[in-house]
Amino acid sequence: MLIYAARHGQTEMNEHNEISGVTDVDLNETGVCQAEALAKKLAALPRPPRMVICSDMKRALHTASIAAEFLSIPLVTDPRLREQDYGRFEGMDRLTPGFLQTKHNFAVRYPGGESMLDTAQRVYTCLDEVLSANADTDLLVVAHGGVLRILRTYFVDMTNDEFFYYNAENAAFETYYYEEKDEDLI
Repeated sequence: MLIYAARHGQTEMNEHNEISGVTDVDLNETGVCQAEALAKKLAALPRPPRMVICSDMKRALHTASIAAEFLSIPLVTDPRLREQDYGRFEGMDRLTPGFLQTKHNFAVRYPGGESMLDTAQRVYTCLDEVLSANADTDLLVVAHGGVLRILRTYFVDMTNDEFFYYNAENAAFETYYYEEKDEDLI
């Protein structure tokens, strides 16, 4: 099975380099155009996705809706794919020192928010369930930069530095191959 993991299209907060986390904002005009281009790229693949699962936040849902409609495939939302809650850093510049320092410390919660490990727990649980229930269906997962960083670690080992510096561009996607584990061998 193939998993296409895509980040939502651009928002005004992305354009201004602001931390959006759980701030529920929609796509800007550029983001809508990016989502349309993403849908066309996915449709041109030899094995396009047959189902979309996405975060229920506006920016991801709007991106996923454009792709699902263009591809004529079902769409399911899951709140476990929401972006990490960055607490008091929501709305601040992405280069804010306290934000970057906490980003290096995976088990430390952002003040008023979640830690990377909190977010990874819900994302991994979601992936385990979704992949098990749809083992024969190529999927498109539409989520957020922080969630896609974690999703990548589900399929690819990353050092702490690789994880810290990994960045999914707006409306870009990566492809992962998933093979269900044979429980009898474990």
